[in-house]
Amino acid sequence: MTVTGTAGSTAHSTTYTLTVTGTGGGGTVTVNNPGTQYGSKYYGPVIQISASDSAGLPLTFTAAGLPPGVSITSGGRVSGTPTASGAFQVTVTATDSGGGRGTTTFTYQVFGF
Repeated sequence: MTVTGTAGSTAHSTTYTLTVTGTGGGGTVTVNNPGTQYGSKYYGPVIQISASDSAGLPLTFTAAGLPPGVSITSGGRVSGTPTASGAFQVTVTATDSGGGRGTTTFTYQVFGF
């Protein structure tokens, strides 16, 4: 950006660089917590994680901490048959196309091994 100032017959110009940083142009993302989920050696529930975005942008879902054998789709559907028992702390993140994100954490308890 160049700024020019003039006073009578004298003019001065200076060039500036403007850098904008931030977390993106996304909205506020709210991910709904599905509560504690239960599975067993032969059964895993199908869970649809829901979320909303204040900017109305499309959302993509990821998850960390799911039991082995269980996965999440980019559309937020958690499914699969667990292959290990235990109490798994699952964190689901929904990210909008502008970089806004929200998370929720729930327990996925697996029995029967």
